[in-house]
Amino acid sequence: MDKWEVLSRALAQEGGDTLLQSRTSPRSLKEACEARRGVTIDMGGRTVACGFLWGTPDPGVLEFGTLWVDPTHRKLRLSSMVFRL
Repeated sequence: MDKWEVLSRALAQEGGDTLLQSRTSPRSLKEACEARRGVTIDMGGRTVACGFLWGTPDPGVLEFGTLWVDPTHRKLRLSSMVFRL
């Protein structure tokens, strides 16, 4: 399983929000990173934190719509790092 599939499943397990699943599909996550609208933090060969910007109805505005930190890596200030990247 590739990085994007693993990350998509982790987001789905934790969030459970079917309304936003199209945003967090493996393809959407990969495309957002390739377009420089997303970042991941990897440790030990796996993604432990991520953040993504998503389009809105206004073409000049993006929203910070996805922020996730693996439960085993919380309290390490990784979400703050995502915002700085």
